[in-house]
Amino acid sequence: MIRNILLLLAIGCYSTHGFVAYLNQNGNPLKWSLANPSGFVHTNVVNRQTRAVRYWIGANAYSSENRAAELNAVRACFGQWESLPGTTLRMEEGGLLPGKVDINVSDHTNAVFWVRDNTLVNGERDDIRGLRGLTVVAFNAENTLLEADIVLNGFEFGWLTDLEDQVTYQPFVEASLLHEIGHFIGLDHSPVGGATLALGGLGLSAELSLSSDETAAARYLYPPDSNQQATLSGRVTMNGNPVFGAMIIVESEAGNVVSGTVSAPTGAYRSPAIPPGRYLVRATPFDPADVDDRFALIRGTDIAFDYENVDTRFLPSADHSVLLSANNPAQLDISVTAGEPAFRISAISMPNDLEEVVTANRWAATIRPGQSDLYVGVVSPSLPTGGATLTVTGDGLVLGDPIFKPNRLDGGRHAILVPIRVLASATPGLRSLVVHRGADVAYANGYLEVLPTIPDFNFDGLDDRFQRRFFPVFTAPDAAPDADPDGDGFDNRHEHATDSDPTDPLSVKFRIESVTLTAKGTLVRWQSGIGKRYQVERRSTVAGSAWEPVGAPVTAQASTTEFTDSGSRLEVQFYRIETIQ
Repeated sequence: MIRNILLLLAIGCYSTHGFVAYLNQNGNPLKWSLANPSGFVHTNVVNRQTRAVRYWIGANAYSSENRAAELNAVRACFGQWESLPGTTLRMEEGGLLPGKVDINVSDHTNAVFWVRDNTLVNGERDDIRGLRGLTVVAFNAENTLLEADIVLNGFEFGWLTDLEDQVTYQPFVEASLLHEIGHFIGLDHSPVGGATLALGGLGLSAELSLSSDETAAARYLYPPDSNQQATLSGRVTMNGNPVFGAMIIVESEAGNVVSGTVSAPTGAYRSPAIPPGRYLVRATPFDPADVDDRFALIRGTDIAFDYENVDTRFLPSADHSVLLSANNPAQLDISVTAGEPAFRISAISMPNDLEEVVTANRWAATIRPGQSDLYVGVVSPSLPTGGATLTVTGDGLVLGDPIFKPNRLDGGRHAILVPIRVLASATPGLRSLVVHRGADVAYANGYLEVLPTIPDFNFDGLDDRFQRRFFPVFTAPDAAPDADPDGDGFDNRHEHATDSDPTDPLSVKFRIESVTLTAKGTLVRWQSGIGKRYQVERRSTVAGSAWEPVGAPVTAQASTTEFTDSGSRLEVQFYRIETIQ
C-alpha cells in the first residue's frame, strides 16, 4: 500500500440525502483505520493516541447571528455518532478553520463547513446545486479512508438549530449533518425509509436521530473487541438467476425494522451486527429508475449511482423467520417471483387529525406514543381503490378500517388512509406500511417512526431535553449522567431528577430541610421540584433495619413539600426521600 494510491468518492443527496456499506473488489468496507491507525493517514486526520477521527469546523458557520449554536450543532452531531453503543468509533474536534474553506482532501484536514457565495465547491469542480450537503472522501486501494470533507449548502438553504423551531421548509443542522457524517464514516444511503441515511424531509425529520440501521452499521465498521452480534447473509434469486438490487429488510418478530441492505449483482447480501434473536426477513423491489419523483418512493439511484440498473420486476417475497445467534453466521437464501407488482407505494401521507388532508412525501413520517385521532396513509397511481387493507407493522398500534380516496392527487394518484392510535406502550423505532389485496402486497419499509417518549439521541439514559436546556452541546462529557459540572456533589442524573440546574451549585432543589415531631406525627419538609414525585421512607436505626415506605408517593406542588408521618411519634426516627421517575 502506498500513499499515492488515491481514490475519490463524492456523496451527495437531494435532501443531504442500512445500512449499505461501500465495498471494494476484495469485499473490504470503506472505513477509517482506528483499531490500528494506518501510518499512511496523517496524524492531523486520525489521532493515533486517542484513536479518534479528527474534524475541523469552518469558523464562519452558516450565519453570524446564530454562529455559536451552529458550531455547537456540528459538535453535537459528531457526538451522537460517537455515542452509539457497542462501537469503537471515536470523534474529536481539531479546532476552527478561519476564512474561506473549500473541499480539499489532500490538505490533511477533515473539514466541515458551509458555503454561502455560490454552489461551486472543490475548486469549482463540483456543483452542489439542489443538494443540502456533499461529502467527499479520499481512500486507498484497501478501502481505508484517508481524508474526508463535508460541505453544507448555505447558498440555497437556511439552516435551523432550535428544536422548538417548527419551520418545515428549511433543513435542520442536526438532521442533515448526521446524514453526511454517515457518508464520512463509510456508508452509502439506506433502503430503510426512516434511517438517518435515507432520503429525509426538511425541518425536524426522521433523520434527526440515529436509527437501529445506523447502529448496526457502526458496529459492523467499528466493532468492539468483544462483539456479541449476529450476522445474516444469503442470495436473492429469481428463476435460479441472481437478483441485483433487492431490498433486504430485517424486522423483529413484532415487526419493528432493525436493519436493511441491498443485494449485490451476484444476488448476495449480508446484514451483520444484528442483536441475537428471531427476525422476519423479506426481499422487496425498488421502483424503476425511469419513474419521476411523484411516482417513486425509492429507486436504486437513491442508494448510490452503482444501483441505477437494479432489477425491479419481481414481486415482494414472503416474510421468512430466522433465528440469529451471536458469533454464528446464519444463511437465508430468498427466491422471488418474476413479474410487475400489481401496485406500489410511491409516497407517504403524513399523520394529521383531518381525514380530508392527503399529502405525498418521499420521506418517513413520525408519531409519538399516546397520540390518537390521527390518519396516516400511502399514495400511488397504482394503489387499489377498494378491497384492500393498509396495516402498519410493529406493536402498540391500534388501526381502524382503511379509507380509500381515488384520484386524490394530481397524476391520478390514489390514497389509502387509516385511523391510527399509538399506545403508550408502543416500542420506539421504525415500522413499515403494508398494503394487501388478496395475494398482492406492497411495502413502504421503515417509513413510519414511533418516537421515544423521552428523547435520548445520545444513548446515555438521560433526557436530552434536560441536557439541551443546560449545556451548549448536549453530547459533551460535562452533560453526561455521571458528570458533576458545578461541583456540588450531585451528578446530572440527580440534578435532572430534582429539577435542579446542573451548572449552578446553589440550585439544588432536593434536600431535607427539617424533621419535626408534632402532635399529629412527624413532619418532614424538603426542597422539591414542581411536578416531581417523591416517596417518603423511614427506619428506626441508622443502619441494619430496612427502609420502609410511608404512605403513597407525593407529587410536589411547590418548591418546598411537606409530609406528615402520622404513624410515628418516636423521638428517634430516620427519614429519607426518594425521587420516583
